[in-house]
Amino acid sequence: MTETTAEVIVLILAAYTGIGFVSALAFLIFGARALDDGVPGSTKGAFVLIFPGLVALWPVMIAKWLIGRGADH
Repeated sequence: MTETTAEVIVLILAAYTGIGFVSALAFLIFGARALDDGVPGSTKGAFVLIFPGLVALWPVMIAKWLIGRGADH
């Protein structure tokens, strides 16, 4: 693997993680309550626990968020 290839891979992973971080925050602030009725009773510790999964699986959560939002309207 060349140095350029490694740099491209690191940049792609950094972009994926950055998008995941922003979308996870947005989901926790705005979207979680729309998809789950049990969220208002959740503690901040629960949000801390699910945050890494949201960062890693942001494409899945965005899709579920959009589908869930469309079902309500």
